[in-house]
Amino acid sequence: MDNRFIRLADGPQTLPEKSRNGAIWGYTDHPNEYAPEVYETRRDVANGQALYLMEIEASPQDDLFVVNVGVFQNFIEHWVERPSLRDQFAPQYQEKREAYKQATDEIYQAYWDSRIPFFDYAGDYLNAEVVSFAPVPFDRMRIISKSDEFKPQLNISAAL
Repeated sequence: MDNRFIRLADGPQTLPEKSRNGAIWGYTDHPNEYAPEVYETRRDVANGQALYLMEIEASPQDDLFVVNVGVFQNFIEHWVERPSLRDQFAPQYQEKREAYKQATDEIYQAYWDSRIPFFDYAGDYLNAEVVSFAPVPFDRMRIISKSDEFKPQLNISAAL
């Protein structure tokens, strides 16, 4: 999984270089683990490994922001169909490709623009994520829990 804030191929080319750098994500509070988007994100990030819930001691000097993931919900509600792989290069789908590119550029720009410095955040976002653009020293981290939920399970009965 790509750990860039915004992947190189996504969003408008006018986004600053920092938006394409690596990042660390988290939540302002314990997330609702039953929300589908939280489950999917956790599964994708785990990539078959254990996940650790960490608490990080934040400092005002950190490059730490809160972003509004809810902007993607708006994109889903006004979905612009992505051209199929077969149709991506066909001339008759040029208009569909341009509409999709414009819609994704707008949503990634909105995602980038939603950044609020962590210590200025007042709880305004329904789906908030914390993002750090700088490494966090280990001495300011604490493991709260570990989950093996996404590790592959050996099915003994299937092997017999």
